[in-house]
Amino acid sequence: MTRPRATARVLEELKQLGPFFALNLYVDERAMDQWRPLRSLIAEEALQRRSEQMTRYLSGQARIGFSQLEPKVASSVMHLGLVARLTSPWIGLAAMGHLARVRLSDLRWIPAPGSNFALSTSPRLFERTHPDSLEEWASELVHELIEPLTNAVPGSPAVLWGNVSSALHGCVSAVEYTRPSLAPALRDVADHVLRAIPGGPACSGVLGTDDFRRSSCCLIYRVGGAASRSVCGDCVLRDLRESRS
Repeated sequence: MTRPRATARVLEELKQLGPFFALNLYVDERAMDQWRPLRSLIAEEALQRRSEQMTRYLSGQARIGFSQLEPKVASSVMHLGLVARLTSPWIGLAAMGHLARVRLSDLRWIPAPGSNFALSTSPRLFERTHPDSLEEWASELVHELIEPLTNAVPGSPAVLWGNVSSALHGCVSAVEYTRPSLAPALRDVADHVLRAIPGGPACSGVLGTDDFRRSSCCLIYRVGGAASRSVCGDCVLRDLRESRS
């Protein structure tokens, strides 16, 4: 087995895939105060605060009262953004040949609204031995990173694991634009992650293409206002609405 190496060149290459792929390394332990442990984010109170932030944002966009937005809608949209941000760097690295073994406890972040927050890890993470296979790596990513976050968020498992499939779809779609030559490898990596989801993939079709559909809805259409008149491009409700129009 080999050891994956995180160099400045590799991380700069990763950043070029898009903002959700960006990853920092903290090398000075004294500078860690600004980087808070990501595990603290999945504490019940922390998730509640972040869900309330999402409620304020969505209700403001839709111009409705704070209390008019269902909590489960804000939780789902929040979860989708978090999953996309936390998984994209590792999927990008794997597509470039670096099967980095990561756990939730390895990560730190600088708290900020939205999903495009700064994400960091220690260089020591990249000193771990390489998994024996892509299947093993994908299983570890799901069970060590995605599952703890998903289990911590209140909501329907069907909706939340559908969010994971949407995040993977978005990851592939982004690279189709930023670095098309890497997209086939990244799709293969994302497919392995899909197959490692408990209960199997929560979607149908091919990741990163127009025929991809998740098997549930992220609930964004329930925000109200203009948002209630449209659904996401990968939503299970899209075909139903188009067939009625």
